[in-house]
Amino acid sequence: MLLYLRRYAEVHDLLRLVSFDTAVIDVRPCEANGNGRAWAVTTRQGGAETETTYDAVVVCNGHYSAPSVPEIRGMDAFPGECMHSHNYRRPEAFAGKRVLLMGVRCLLGCAACCHSCPRVADMLTH
Repeated sequence: MLLYLRRYAEVHDLLRLVSFDTAVIDVRPCEANGNGRAWAVTTRQGGAETETTYDAVVVCNGHYSAPSVPEIRGMDAFPGECMHSHNYRRPEAFAGKRVLLMGVRCLLGCAACCHSCPRVADMLTH
């Protein structure tokens, strides 16, 4: 997954927009040059605090870092492998297999799997 994200960032020239080893101290709504709502973000990197204004903020706090696997009637009788996208690491484990992807939203794990598995049998979303 990390390799997929790294390559995606490189291909789309996104790394120049990323601040590594930076703590977010504060995020609050503000006005930006009279153009409507924006966000003032205070960060700390190496002891220095900086405030920057952004049009949008995405909060990625690891809410989905612990997989939530629903109970599905009959799943225990399924002879194949069942796994959460959280546990997906490499496409080689699925080489030559038919893969069924299910979920409320197919996030990066599903996208990476679809991209690397040439024979995705079905993709179900809710």
